[in-house]
Amino acid sequence: MTLRAYISPAFIILILGILTLAAPWPAQAQLAPYTRIAESEAALSQGKIYTDVWRDKTRENGAVDVYGAVDIAASPDIIWNIMRNCERSKDIVMDMTSCEILSRSPDESWDIRRQVFKVGFLLPKVKTEFRSDYVPYNEIKITRTGADMKVQDGIWTLTPLNSRVTRVTYRAAILPKFPIPRGLLKKGTRKDTPKVLAKLRDESLKDMALQKVSVKGRPEQR
Repeated sequence: MTLRAYISPAFIILILGILTLAAPWPAQAQLAPYTRIAESEAALSQGKIYTDVWRDKTRENGAVDVYGAVDIAASPDIIWNIMRNCERSKDIVMDMTSCEILSRSPDESWDIRRQVFKVGFLLPKVKTEFRSDYVPYNEIKITRTGADMKVQDGIWTLTPLNSRVTRVTYRAAILPKFPIPRGLLKKGTRKDTPKVLAKLRDESLKDMALQKVSVKGRPEQR
């Protein structure tokens, strides 16, 4: 079994998590604020994607912690619409074979989705189900609701830096139900998390370019 085949579903599922159930679900675990902001800022100022993976030993559930950040030259609504699009998740998250919305609130302030991942030849598929609560164009809070993850808590934030650039950050704690060494989980997360953020940036830049072309092509109002 390759490292990528064994690891990707365990953490990548949460990296594009936008899913929910009605209620009541267990409250999201408390995620300690990320403290290495200076290192993150230094990387982002150079146009790099920043990620950090570690083990918070004060938490008893044994989960692995993740932080990621990327600056994207696109408006928050462009990025937001991609993140909410179930079908487009498959273009961003490696090994995902399907994404299905199971339930949503009438006002679309939350929803729940099931995502399925193929992790390798002759290996069983990995399923994830989790709830997301939405603050439009600003925040997505994720809470596990079932399937193959034991811990799956996280929060995405979208922060406009100016009229042209949006900073996307992600803070999470993850742990699959199936046995896996923590060192292997952390190593795989460090490898693949930047790829997901890069794909999100690429898709956002494509949509931003299409929007500009569409606006230029409109006839002038008289």
